[in-house]
Amino acid sequence: MAFFGNDAKARASFSDAGWKSEELKIVIHAAASLPAKQWPLDRFAAVMSALRERYHARFIYTGAHDDAALYEEIEQRGPFQGMNLCGRTSLYENLSIYRAAHLFFGVDSGPMHMAAAVGVPVVALFGPTDERMWGPWGDGHAIISRRLSCYPCKPTNAWRMNA
Repeated sequence: MAFFGNDAKARASFSDAGWKSEELKIVIHAAASLPAKQWPLDRFAAVMSALRERYHARFIYTGAHDDAALYEEIEQRGPFQGMNLCGRTSLYENLSIYRAAHLFFGVDSGPMHMAAAVGVPVVALFGPTDERMWGPWGDGHAIISRRLSCYPCKPTNAWRMNA
């Protein structure tokens, strides 16, 4: 698959995959720098199932090469036939992917900020960190927060947003 130097190439890659331009395209980003920032994968799958059923949504997975396993695990709960771009795109190419998508749904992360910066509506999942300080900038975003007992904090142990 050829990849993205610009937005037109990003859109073309969706078309090459058989996706229609009018289909809802959602970037899913489940990877986080801290385990405590991760949301349970079965919850991602549940949201994706609802979006797929109601809106016939298509999903794009972004992240580092090592993040691909997260999305393979999510796919096992589907399958969702998502486009897994983990480790296959540069930061600049991800910006084009985000601009070509209709929505970003993911955890508190650098890619969440990148999506907000290019004007994509973001649904951001927060747990230990302060969403007022670290949430997406701009209008048109939504934040779902599950404040951990240490909020606001940056726990380095294996806590996860399980509720």
